[in-house]
Amino acid sequence: MQFTAMVLVFVLSTFLSPANAVTIEYLEDTYTFSDEEREVIQTIANTTEIEVRELLPALEDDLVLIVTAGKYVIAQTGEGGIALATGRVQWMVDPERAEGVVTIAKAEGELILVGN
Repeated sequence: MQFTAMVLVFVLSTFLSPANAVTIEYLEDTYTFSDEEREVIQTIANTTEIEVRELLPALEDDLVLIVTAGKYVIAQTGEGGIALATGRVQWMVDPERAEGVVTIAKAEGELILVGN
């Protein structure tokens, strides 16, 4: 998890903008994210962008967060992330875990996006 957080904080730190909300793309070939899940994920991404921008005001403009469901996650947290390319980060969550996507996102989303 430490490595994932470091990779994502680097990518996010390099490509966030206060003027633009984080664009989120959902890959929903195996799972459809609910409106509540989407709202929580968007809120975390937007809040994180603001927090990081305060620390690093000279960052570039655009960031795309790709959200997908799957089993290739950190066993302890039910999620994980990776930098795919410049300005593109993928976050995977296991929606079949008992705690559910919303709880996982609230517990781990900001950790992954900020690296705290």
